[in-house]
Order: sequence, then structure tokens, then C-alpha cells
Amino acid sequence: MKKSNWLRLLYGYIDVHSKTIYTLGQNDCVRFCCGAIEAMTGVDHWPELGGHYSTRAEAIAFIRAMAGDLTKFVTQKTGYEAIPVAFAQRGDLVIYEDEKGKHLAICVGENFTAFREDGFIYLPMSKNVTAAWRVA
Repeated sequence: MKKSNWLRLLYGYIDVHSKTIYTLGQNDCVRFCCGAIEAMTGVDHWPELGGHYSTRAEAIAFIRAMAGDLTKFVTQKTGYEAIPVAFAQRGDLVIYEDEKGKHLAICVGENFTAFREDGFIYLPMSKNVTAAWRVA
């Protein structure tokens, strides 16, 4: 369950995390999203979702071995309810896709924010978001 001040905690977390350096398997899109969810709810999904890889190939192999694809992996490991992308709200977990593959991100209203090798991005939710989960 989200804390009563979850929105302030989410934006505070984003602000602090935006100053960190991207390191795959340690401080990446998965870690960013796990930290955002932990800030909002107190629940840490990092042990289930991240830290089991240090390269993109290892991450893909781990996800495939555990669940087949990222969407199933997130659903299985978090227990969150998948929702239509159009119903995603601030604080919900989403997957977006780009030329490098699928990535986890957090909905922040009409946009999502994600942590990538080139830093933080904010893009419209209408841009390549393929899955969403309600973070309650």
C-alpha cells in the first residue's frame, strides 16, 4: 500500500536518483524503479528483480530463464496487477520499448521517467509504452 505522502516521496526519490551514475546490474532502470516503488510503499523488489546480471545479455538471459519475457517477469516477481497502458497513473510501473529493447520506467502523469545510460528521460506515455502495472 502506498504511503500517505507517496507522491512527495516519489518526486524526492527521482530528484536524488537523477544525480547518480548508471551502472547496468547495480544502478539501472530496474534499480531506479525498485527504489521508486520502495519510496512510495516501503516494499523493496530489488532482490527479486535486479542485481542478477552485469551485462545486457545476462539480463535478457536471466529474465528469459525466469519468466520468458520482461512483462511476465515483472508480473510474477511483483504480484502487481497489470493494467491497460491508458489507465496508468502517477507512480505506476511501466515498460517502454526503444531501439535497445524493453526498459522499466515510472509513470509521472502524462509522461514516464526512466533511467538510461545517457541519464534520465521524460517521454510521453503515448510513446512506446507497452505494459503497465498498478502500484498500490
